[in-house]
Amino acid sequence: MDSRELIEELERRDETIAAALSGVQQLARRTGELRADAARVAAFLAALPAERERRAEAAAAAAERLDRAHVELARAEQERSRAEERGKERERAAAARAAAEAAQQLHVATHELDRAREAAAALEDEAEAAAARRESLEAEAAAAAVELRSVPRLAPEAARTPAPGLDGVEAWGAQARAALLVVRASLAAERDAVVREANELGSALLGEPLGATSVARVRERVESR
Repeated sequence: MDSRELIEELERRDETIAAALSGVQQLARRTGELRADAARVAAFLAALPAERERRAEAAAAAAERLDRAHVELARAEQERSRAEERGKERERAAAARAAAEAAQQLHVATHELDRAREAAAALEDEAEAAAARRESLEAEAAAAAVELRSVPRLAPEAARTPAPGLDGVEAWGAQARAALLVVRASLAAERDAVVREANELGSALLGEPLGATSVARVRERVESR
């Protein structure tokens, strides 16, 4: 095999390793995302009962404030009517101001109750989405575990099907990602060795040091001369 053929062979090896490295990086990113998602959903579901109670209490308190605001407005309107009957300007003005303030408080209390009810409804929407995501996470993790079985050099236990539940997805994700990072480091070292070998060969052929970052660049330099 002459020098050109050897460089071409090194380039094929470089491309093969680069493709494997890209696939491993994608799987590492995917398993990390699945693990993070599982942790987020688990934390949300764990806090859900207390948060439901808190938002329900907030809505109940807002409803009580609205009831009191209705009572205060009715009282203020009655007082304004009596002031109108008495005909005293100062009393009428004071009663009118009190009625306006009571109406404003009613407006505020109405909006507070609306927001509290919206917050409670939004929480239920989040709970429904979290439950759906919990199921999809288990399915996605199981599918990813199948893909991991085709990764060369990967520790066998990292490709096992995750245990049921979010805890199972989290544990599997941590183990799988750690194993994938080991494979990535191995592939990166192998690729560096191939590129280094190509640089040494190119330097010998050209009589000058090369600092190419890929075998393809080495081949281009050699062919250009």
